[in-house]
Amino acid sequence: MEVYVVTEGSYSSYHIVAVFTDKEIAEKLAGQLEDGNTVETYETDEYSEYVRQGLMLYDITMLKDGTTKHVYETSYMDNPTGLNVWNNEELYAVVWARDKQHAIKIVNEKRAQLIATGEWERINQNSR
Repeated sequence: MEVYVVTEGSYSSYHIVAVFTDKEIAEKLAGQLEDGNTVETYETDEYSEYVRQGLMLYDITMLKDGTTKHVYETSYMDNPTGLNVWNNEELYAVVWARDKQHAIKIVNEKRAQLIATGEWERINQNSR
C-alpha cells in the first residue's frame, strides 16, 4: 500500500503537512498550499518482512577477488539492496542479513554472479 505525504519547505524548514492514502486528495491539498510543497510517495510496510525475520541492514565493500574490505551494520536506507562497482575493483553493497557472515555470503554470491554474467563492467562507476 502506498501513502502520499504532503511536505513543505526545505532544509531546516522542511516538514510534513499531512499523510494520505488517496493521491488525489494529497495533490488537491498540495495545490491549495503556497509554493514549495510537494507530494512524496512511500510504500508502507516495504521492509516489514525483513524486520519480522530479524534481519538487519549491512554495508559491505568487497574487492573483485572476494576479499571483504569492510562490513558493518547500517541504518542507511537510501538504497537498500543496492549494488555499485567502483573503479572496476570494489563492489559496494547494502543487504539485509542475519549477521555479518550471512551478509558477506550474500555479497560474495552477488559478486560471483556479476563477474560470471559480465554485469560487473556494466555497473562499474569510475570514481566515488
